[in-house]
Amino acid sequence: MTDEQYNGQIRAMAKATKQKMLMEMSRLNLKQTGALMQSLQVKTRKETFGLINNIRYSFARQGIFVKLGVSRGYGKKNGQFREKKDWFSSVLDTENEKIGDFAAQFKADETAKVLADAIMQLRRIRIV
Repeated sequence: MTDEQYNGQIRAMAKATKQKMLMEMSRLNLKQTGALMQSLQVKTRKETFGLINNIRYSFARQGIFVKLGVSRGYGKKNGQFREKKDWFSSVLDTENEKIGDFAAQFKADETAKVLADAIMQLRRIRIV
């Protein structure tokens, strides 16, 4: 697998994670205004050698309040509480593990290839 194929696969997995987060929002009926759903973005960043090593998910601040079950008028002061709706942690836990496993496998394959090439070069050297 080439570096570009690796990057493409990581981007595809990140976008799939975003879609799963959107589906979780829908499942929990978090689409009153749609602002939170529209604010969800995913960005990737490459390391010095051109491989993606960072995936960043961003969303409107209200997403944290929804997760915690708090907002204006609700919370400890007046004794009213909203239901906590964890719409991203469970998705990220599962999907990040898959992405991490894929990246680790790619690096392991890359390392094995480098070692195999080094061994082949050593075999070509004649010992006198």
